[in-house]
Amino acid sequence: MAVFVIYLNLRLRLSDNSSLFFSWIAGFIEDIFSGTILGVNASSKVTISLIIRFVSRKIEIGNFPMQIVIAIFLFAFDVVFKYVLITTILHIALSEQLIWSIILFKISINTILFVLISAILR
Repeated sequence: MAVFVIYLNLRLRLSDNSSLFFSWIAGFIEDIFSGTILGVNASSKVTISLIIRFVSRKIEIGNFPMQIVIAIFLFAFDVVFKYVLITTILHIALSEQLIWSIILFKISINTILFVLISAILR
């Protein structure tokens, strides 16, 4: 779902309210199907949309290489944000090795999907 949210925000450049709405819906759907605490993914996706909105006002993100760099950062942010929320709420300690492997896996898969989706829909 992070690929969907970042693609909508970076490539389609939806209006501010639309991007927040679609980000919340995508996160909520992910919450329902992932079995985690309801609201963690929705919060993560809305925060990603707000970061993209802030960054796009400061720097030009229209070129594709810059979008890939921003997407990689946001994929990592998505995992870390959820990790912090879940460990804070549930008081569970996960190993750093597990977190790093999840971050690297998600960055790899999501970046490939982001590039493929961008190429197909161009």
